[in-house]
Amino acid sequence: MPKIAKLAIQSNLPQLDRLFDYLVPDSLAQQAEIGSRVRVMFGRSKKPLDAFIVEFPKESEFSGRLSEVLDVVGPSKTLTASIFKLCQQLAERSASTLGDVLKLAIPPHMPKAFVQHLQPVAKSEIPNSFQIGALDHETQAILTAGEKSFVLA
Repeated sequence: MPKIAKLAIQSNLPQLDRLFDYLVPDSLAQQAEIGSRVRVMFGRSKKPLDAFIVEFPKESEFSGRLSEVLDVVGPSKTLTASIFKLCQQLAERSASTLGDVLKLAIPPHMPKAFVQHLQPVAKSEIPNSFQIGALDHETQAILTAGEKSFVLA
């Protein structure tokens, strides 16, 4: 059975400056977690919108038919609780919508960069003992050189 999610839609429209209930289909239930960026259709729009899951309520306050989340964008959550709270406060105190502030806090390319950051460093990128010794020597030279010029080889 699909679960209900409250979403903050990334939009600068004041009409969308609130949380909306959507169904998370069983096929996406494992990937969808609080803080995940998701893609949804809204109203009669032909273009999907990005949104963030901020809560999983037990039941919906909306009495109509709920739309489904289309996709989870990125493998893990990108919006933390503290960033979301900060975005809410910033939107309330400024002449901005929550969606505008969320776009600034977590730009669309963020999930890709976040995934790259989580990947382990390749063994070839870890310096060996010879390289570490050379770096230590060069670091000492920099610290003691003052205004001297030198070349890194």
